[in-house]
Amino acid sequence: MASSDHIYWLGLKMIPAIFNKLYGLVENAGGPKELWFASKKRLIEIGLEEDKALEAIKARSCIDLEAEYLNFINSGGYILTNEDKEYPFLLRQAANHPKAVFVKGSLHN
Repeated sequence: MASSDHIYWLGLKMIPAIFNKLYGLVENAGGPKELWFASKKRLIEIGLEEDKALEAIKARSCIDLEAEYLNFINSGGYILTNEDKEYPFLLRQAANHPKAVFVKGSLHN
């Protein structure tokens, strides 16, 4: 179930400067990992204003990605992307469906 991109989805959700444009930025960057490691110049090229790019880089530097991911997983959480076979079928059919969902508990009864 876990993809190497899951950890980056979690980290990106923690950066307020990009939250409202997250899915478009991920697409423009080439994926969540690429967005996570993007330089200021690249962030601006893919659609962030300069001040937001600086905010994103500053916020990113304060996040211990592995610790946050382990904390999330150890608290019973998991992440599904629209590329995972476990991603809910009906959600996938919705227009503009989320590219990643963050789950605690079970999606199935």
